Amino acid sequence: MLRFTRWLFLFIASQLILSCNTNKSEMYSEIQEQIPLLRLTAGDTFAVPLQDLFYAAEYNVQLTDGTPDLLSAHLQNDSLFIKPFSKAEGLYLLPFIYNNVEYNIPLKISRLAERTFYLDDSGAEKVTIFGEFNGWNRNATPLQKGENGKLEVTLKLESGRYQYKFFADGVELLDPANPDSVPNGFGGFNSLLTIEPRYNDTVELHPAGFTNTAEALEMAFQIRSIDGNGNVITSDLPEYNAYVLFDNRHLSSSLLPSRNDKVALSIPKTLLKEDFTHRLMVAVSPAEYGSGSHSYFHQVLLINGNPLGNHDGIQSHHDQVIYSLMVDRFRDGDKSNNWKAEHPELDERVNYYGGDLQGVLQSFMEGYFDSLGVNTLWLSPVIQNTKRVEQEFPAPHRWFTAYHGYWPTDPEKVDSRFGDMELLQELVDEAKDRNSNILLDFVANHTHRDHPWFKEHRDWFGQLELPDGRKNLRFWDEYRLTTWFEPYLPSFDFPGSPEAVEAMTDNAVWWLEESGAAGFRHDAVKHIPNRFWRTLTRKIRHMDRNKAVPMFQIGETFGDYALISSYVNNGQLDSQFNFNLFDAIRNTFLRPSASFAGLEKEMQKTFDVYGVHHLMGNPVNSHDKVRFLSYVDGDLSLDSGNAKELAWSNPPKVDNPESYRKMRLYMAYMLTIPGVPIVYYGDEIGLSGSEDPDNRRPMRFGKNLSAAERDMLKESRKLIGLRSKHSALRYGGYYPLRSDERIMAFLRSDFNETLLVAFNKSPEPTTVNVPRTRIQSSGNSLVSLKDLRTENIINETGDVLSLRIGANEWGIWEVVK
Repeated sequence: MLRFTRWLFLFIASQLILSCNTNKSEMYSEIQEQIPLLRLTAGDTFAVPLQDLFYAAEYNVQLTDGTPDLLSAHLQNDSLFIKPFSKAEGLYLLPFIYNNVEYNIPLKISRLAERTFYLDDSGAEKVTIFGEFNGWNRNATPLQKGENGKLEVTLKLESGRYQYKFFADGVELLDPANPDSVPNGFGGFNSLLTIEPRYNDTVELHPAGFTNTAEALEMAFQIRSIDGNGNVITSDLPEYNAYVLFDNRHLSSSLLPSRNDKVALSIPKTLLKEDFTHRLMVAVSPAEYGSGSHSYFHQVLLINGNPLGNHDGIQSHHDQVIYSLMVDRFRDGDKSNNWKAEHPELDERVNYYGGDLQGVLQSFMEGYFDSLGVNTLWLSPVIQNTKRVEQEFPAPHRWFTAYHGYWPTDPEKVDSRFGDMELLQELVDEAKDRNSNILLDFVANHTHRDHPWFKEHRDWFGQLELPDGRKNLRFWDEYRLTTWFEPYLPSFDFPGSPEAVEAMTDNAVWWLEESGAAGFRHDAVKHIPNRFWRTLTRKIRHMDRNKAVPMFQIGETFGDYALISSYVNNGQLDSQFNFNLFDAIRNTFLRPSASFAGLEKEMQKTFDVYGVHHLMGNPVNSHDKVRFLSYVDGDLSLDSGNAKELAWSNPPKVDNPESYRKMRLYMAYMLTIPGVPIVYYGDEIGLSGSEDPDNRRPMRFGKNLSAAERDMLKESRKLIGLRSKHSALRYGGYYPLRSDERIMAFLRSDFNETLLVAFNKSPEPTTVNVPRTRIQSSGNSLVSLKDLRTENIINETGDVLSLRIGANEWGIWEVVK
């Protein structure tokens, strides 16, 4: 090992001082957020509005002469255009000048793999392929007859997993040449294609030491190379380049020689601003071009000279554990505002139950949410909704009320069945007093037909009829920006009506200012153009510019990674629900034959798109999905198509006590992986439920819980408590150790601690063997593990640590060095 740590400390310190001129007013310009990593593909031009990179009143930006050799870049109309050349690959930094200070944009450039899909000529007039590579658009990618007489199409794809199907004259077909498939959640299957990464090896950066002295912050990251079998490479290591960004400024690109080396940093205290969240980003890649894979960027948030994590309350969005509740179904705190719709064909399960804001407030005041460990409440829409009973367009044409809150009729009124604005403000204040937040569910895509804006500004809304005479209803992908959900829910025509964009974004800001809420959950994001979200976020950023923790916006989009991620950046939303990973997790935990190896590939795809330290939402359950317990208890299967009808004819219930154990196993996984966990009301007690409305059953408390549900609540509190107590689960990197048919194990590590987490989904106890080299620090062969569930200490001196895990159980251990 080359002993140059002291030299590197001094070198980087000098570079910091020289580059910043020790002038704090220059150091802290208006760029306070972390500029996101841009993912590019070699040979393709990429355009990004500067607003999606960082917030500014005016974008007086210039590119420098330091543009990397293997790409071109230029600015036009406050947008950045980048084209990597065909030979480009790996990590790059693109420098630019803003307000006379140089910053850097991190880039990741990938090369695409070509795959040709074939289908025997079936005689169909039109055959297309659709899936996660084209936004599930059935019309986007046609097949043509090739020289071999078969229909074919060649696509260029990144590494990852892709679900897809053929579409022949209106009939969906699996790929007969591909034996791999997964349930699609609608009673059928999708073909599954896996594109492997270009390199078998991986590179990890592990936090390896932090000291806060009077003069400087001294930090080190250990570089660890892993071969394709998961073993640490100890010889013939490549040399690495380090990419170090401190508040978006490049600190060093020193060449780091190989074996067991470290990236060592010493950041002078003169560069730190009191009560300001600084952002450090570090990555390494092979110095020899094209010789192997690079690491992910490891992110460290610093405040007052210390990494975030050892604190109370919410100091960043990473600290959130979100609790999602449907107001009408949670708790009735004020019976004076109860109201029932009357209609001869209305089923009671879709009528109003009486839940209200007073009930949520009472639960806060009684300490329910505090004892559970959640610190952010996402409320279903509280805006005034219609009192009409409406008939659903698809068969069997059932009747519904607006108990859920998604049929608004008044832009500035709290629904009288839930309370009023004064009560909402009181609820928000109570949450703040308890170091918690309230997120409002904002419905921007549509209104109800009784909304005054639809009556007074018909030109703000689109047309229900398509040019071919069909009704533009529920074309989620083909006409995603114009489709209506129901004939009585007119969708805004945001692309054609700037006035509607201004009115709705102003209305959103009004709700934040009036209520004091900490942000939004946004409904139906993909059905609204990016322009809308940029307009809204710009207004919100201007409004809360000086807040220590800015507003949080999380959205809902069902689609592929490209579509979902197109809305997640500094200029639009902070987060969306990670439904692609959600589906992979459920498939793995519910199907005995599904290997954790497939889930690990999906996890790595998530990191490729969003980074390891992302804020994507990981829902345990959702008001739009079948509850996990309905599957695990055997009432439903992922490939059954009767979930919707079972919700009405035969609602599932939990019969097997072992199902609660499997639910806890699944929930533990959701609470220990990167991202923001979202607990749907009732998860903590093990509520079952098929599709809507069965997955929206009334919440139960106290004496109304069974013994099994009380045990589930007790364990849920422990699970969420671990997330809140251990910073590595909120701020740490992710390092895979093992993934096979039964076992998954990984490390989570930050500068406060290192945790080992393992899962056994089999019906038999098992032993997980972990090579000591995967968890020990460089030069430190003494490692013990502390079981955080039992407080037991495991001391072993061999090369392998053996961990015993029960059937359908999990474990979490702190690495004691």
